Amino acid sequence: MTRRPHPASDLALSLLLLVIAALLLGGAAQLPPPQFDPLGSAALPRILAGLLIVFALITGARAVLLWRAGGASDALPWSPGAAARGAAVLGLLVAFILVMAAGLAPFWAAGTVYVAASALLIGGFTPRRLVVTVLGGLALCAVLTVVFTRFFYINLP
Repeated sequence: MTRRPHPASDLALSLLLLVIAALLLGGAAQLPPPQFDPLGSAALPRILAGLLIVFALITGARAVLLWRAGGASDALPWSPGAAARGAAVLGLLVAFILVMAAGLAPFWAAGTVYVAASALLIGGFTPRRLVVTVLGGLALCAVLTVVFTRFFYINLP
């Protein structure tokens, strides 16, 4: 039996996605217009923001419909421990961004640590999960490095 998230969690996620999309659109609006490229440098942030808005609206609408239909319990699904883990994952994200901005570690190393640590915080620690998340983080960072350097021409440190 799978446990469905509480509609309040889905609504919070929807609002967070809408805020992130608004930030992306605001940042894209400040980019210069394209000179040679037909799409310009703002195309990718705008596409990502549009996708985030679509997914946020779908998730939010489903949550509202479930809540109105009475398919949710009165108890909220989060606990102080879950909130602390969520705050720790957010702190890891901020630390990852600061490490990358300061150039303190190469992308593959900082990204692997971030992916593995986040997965272990969210899912709990087991030796098998540690190995899987480290290997998965390495694979993800390798793919992202290739995509950024070969397709977007962005050199990652």
